[in-house]
Amino acid sequence: MITVTEKAKTYLIQQCASAGHPFVKLSVRGGGCAGFSYEYEFADQPDTLDFIIELDDSKSFLVDGHAFMYVAGTELDYVTDLAGSALKLSNPNETSTCGCGKSFAI
Repeated sequence: MITVTEKAKTYLIQQCASAGHPFVKLSVRGGGCAGFSYEYEFADQPDTLDFIIELDDSKSFLVDGHAFMYVAGTELDYVTDLAGSALKLSNPNETSTCGCGKSFAI
């Protein structure tokens, strides 16, 4: 399963509300200099294979069913530092990442 921290939940709820969608979805796509990249998108309904993590009564975080094997055990956090703020995935399945931090290998 994926763990979503309280900071990430708050951020995702706000983003869904601002965008007018009940779901935000995480997928893994082939590509990038390390082989795979994470992709977020808003959704109006889950796909059949999606894993659903409820954020509150009306908003949920979806994990693409095809991506789950790549992100099982991952923690999603929302971090703020001198460079700005962003969602951060701590994925124990990653064996390496690219220099820019946009892609990873399994």
